Order: sequence, then structure tokens, then C-alpha cells
Amino acid sequence: MKDLNADHIQASLHVDMVDPVAIAKQARITVDIKTHILTQMAAQNAAVGSSSSAASNPVSASDFKGINVIMNQIYAKRPPNVKYLAKWPVFIDLTDPTRYIPLTTQNAQLWAHDILKEVKGVNYHSPPSALHFEKLSAYKKRKLSHVIEEARPQPNLPSSPAEALDASLAVAPDEALMSQYIDFIKIKPSKKADVLSILEEKDITHPKMFRSANITREDMVGWGLSPGIIAQLQDNTKKFDRRAQ
Repeated sequence: MKDLNADHIQASLHVDMVDPVAIAKQARITVDIKTHILTQMAAQNAAVGSSSSAASNPVSASDFKGINVIMNQIYAKRPPNVKYLAKWPVFIDLTDPTRYIPLTTQNAQLWAHDILKEVKGVNYHSPPSALHFEKLSAYKKRKLSHVIEEARPQPNLPSSPAEALDASLAVAPDEALMSQYIDFIKIKPSKKADVLSILEEKDITHPKMFRSANITREDMVGWGLSPGIIAQLQDNTKKFDRRAQ
């Protein structure tokens, strides 16, 4: 009698189940490792070759994120200016527009590092002394002088006392003068950079603008300034004018 089971083949199927959670976890670990390596390399590059305080205090990986944020703020305040450099933004000397600091990646990292570490005298309006100014070429100086002359407003004689007051408030922006005014009214050094940043954001570019009837105390409170600082800013403009004469 024929065995009915003779043609049957015994077989088994082994299936390895893929765990998607484990794969995702391994992928995250790989990304974290790569990020850590890149951060370490970037932090080391930020410190290499610098002769400033950043050289004696190399950038740590933990500081790198903060430095990157501050660098973005430095660049945001100073868009590229082809009158100086085509490739990099620049910091222009507030007292001499023919001098400038190229804001290369290394220079911006050094500046951001010193802001982060609260180095004395360094803020968004005052770069580290280790950053050296460069001079415009004679050709670029002539072009810059021509641009400044064209932009200079022509004087108009006021026809009334009210127009005379308005004309006295129409002043050219002067960041250096604003910084000097903050020093003159003796605002705490720890608050100077914050106050200047607020005023710059609101386009307050000259102390005389605090005399305008269009800028009220309520406006300035809304900017985030304290009553004491508002009083100092508004009450000392004439004293500052007499001092400057």
C-alpha cells in the first residue's frame, strides 16, 4: 500500500521581525554622535589662531550654541555693505567712517565669544580690542565721500518757531553719540548694551529725539525701559548739548 505521506516535504519558515523602535533609536544615536563631533570641530575652529581672550579661554562645546546665536544677532545688525566689502559685512568705526572691521566668521566668533563671557567693554556696539580696523582705499574713500555729500540734506530756513523746533530735531543718525549720551547720564554699565539695543530697534539715533512730542513716556515704557532710565534719557539732553559745545 502506497504511503500517502511519501510526497510530502517537511519545511519550516523562520521570520525575523524588524523592530521599528530599535531602528529609530539607533538612528537618533548616530545623529547625536555626528552632531557632537561637528560641534566639537566647530568649537575648536572658533578658537584656533585667535590672539584674544578667546585664545586663552577656548570655546567649549557647551558655549558654541550661544555663540552661534550671538553671531546671528551681530550679522543681523550689520547687513552687507558693498561700499566697504563685497564678501563680508563690516563694523564701521563710529568716529571715522573710513575705518572698518571685516566681520569674517572668525572675527564674528571672537566678538560673540567675548559678549557671551561678558568681557568688560565688549557689547553689540563695541567690539573686542583684538579686532583690528582696516582703512578704506583712496578710491573707496572718494566714492564714500561722494555718497555722503549726496545724502546730506540741504538746509531749509524755517518759516515759524514750530518749524524751527522740528528742524532742530531733524538730525543725522549718530551711534557713537548715543553711546556717549548713555555714558553721560550714568546708566549702569550692566544695562548700557540693553538700552542701546532697545533704542536702536526703535530708530532712536540721536539724543535730541527725546525732546520730540511724538515720543511719550508711555511709548518708552512700552519699549521695556524703566521709569528711572526714561527720566535720565529725557531730562538731560540740553545738559549734554552744552557739554558737547
